[in-house]
Amino acid sequence: MNGVIGMTSILADTDLDEMQLDCVRRPSVRAAKSLMTVINDILDFSKIESGRMELENRPFNIRNCVEEAIDLFFFCRAKFGSKV
Repeated sequence: MNGVIGMTSILADTDLDEMQLDCVRRPSVRAAKSLMTVINDILDFSKIESGRMELENRPFNIRNCVEEAIDLFFFCRAKFGSKV
């Protein structure tokens, strides 16, 4: 997954027109990071089941999370003309 994120970042640094750049930066990087979070969460569940989970207190901004999810849906709507 880190390779996908890295290659997407490299692609974003190439000569792309504005629309291509928007298609690469917005959903691709955010979706890759979200997928990485899901993978890490699955690994955390394994730790819970094995009794090796250590909790940590970290700040969480729910507004940013929701806004990023909404951005992904609006990108699909604009690209495919579907209703959200």
